[in-house]
Amino acid sequence: MLLQRRPVVDAAPASPFPHPVGPAINDYPGRMLELALARARGRVPVAPAWIRRSAAAWQIAGPGAGPSAVTSRARPLIYAVAAVWNEEDIVYALVEHLWAQGVDRVLVIDDDSDDATAEEAAAAGAELIRTRSDGTYSEAVRSAHVRAAMSTHTEAAGGDVWWLVVDADEFPRGPDGTTVRDLVQRAPAWVDVVGSRVLDHVPAGPVEYLPRHPPLPFFPLARWFRSGFCARGHWKHPLMRVRRAHDVYPMPGHHTVGTSDGRRAREYAPTLLTHHFPLRARSRTEAKLRRAMAPGGPA
Repeated sequence: MLLQRRPVVDAAPASPFPHPVGPAINDYPGRMLELALARARGRVPVAPAWIRRSAAAWQIAGPGAGPSAVTSRARPLIYAVAAVWNEEDIVYALVEHLWAQGVDRVLVIDDDSDDATAEEAAAAGAELIRTRSDGTYSEAVRSAHVRAAMSTHTEAAGGDVWWLVVDADEFPRGPDGTTVRDLVQRAPAWVDVVGSRVLDHVPAGPVEYLPRHPPLPFFPLARWFRSGFCARGHWKHPLMRVRRAHDVYPMPGHHTVGTSDGRRAREYAPTLLTHHFPLRARSRTEAKLRRAMAPGGPA
């Protein structure tokens, strides 16, 4: 996951929510309680209730208005894209995992990492896109890079591409032990987006993760991350069918998606399962945090 280096103000992206939902009278005291409990537990608080309700307005749980043509491809195209910074220990395993899930191409957008992230991604077979953010991390800028890559490669493919958008520490798979390709092959023609349940994995002891290895055996302990950004309660929505450039696109953090015509995105009932591995080695995590906070360093 990329990190904030110093405060930055970004223009808010256009909202994908065609049916805004206003705050309720109890949202403010509820938020204060969430913050107090989060401080006591030492955890990041969940999104406030009014944001969760607004986010739930961007999609519908089933068929609805929008393009629904069956793909003319004998085998659907699935492209994966990950925007990363200083993830040399995990990016190789991520790319290997994406190949195993049946994707056709893996694009890694490297934000001028000063470690071996680019080399590790390339060694696993990913295609590199290099960017530089002048020492400042911005989720809006990172999302713009992802959307630009999706647009360019969707047009180059002639349209109709399934896109899987992930962070370096997110390992998605299909439902019930299947693959992402299995899910795509079964999806009806109307589907715009597929949500994901998320398991946050934590270290079980002092053993540190070994690079290039599947991370799950190192982190058997996990908890469900429950903070819904849709009516189905999903936190992430990483898989989407893009029939033409900008038809469907991820919003910052790929929690929700937008549509070019402002309609509600149509979400498939089957869900992905994403294994999240943010804490892989204490020494590496501490070094990355120090590097992220250092003034004037590369992004």
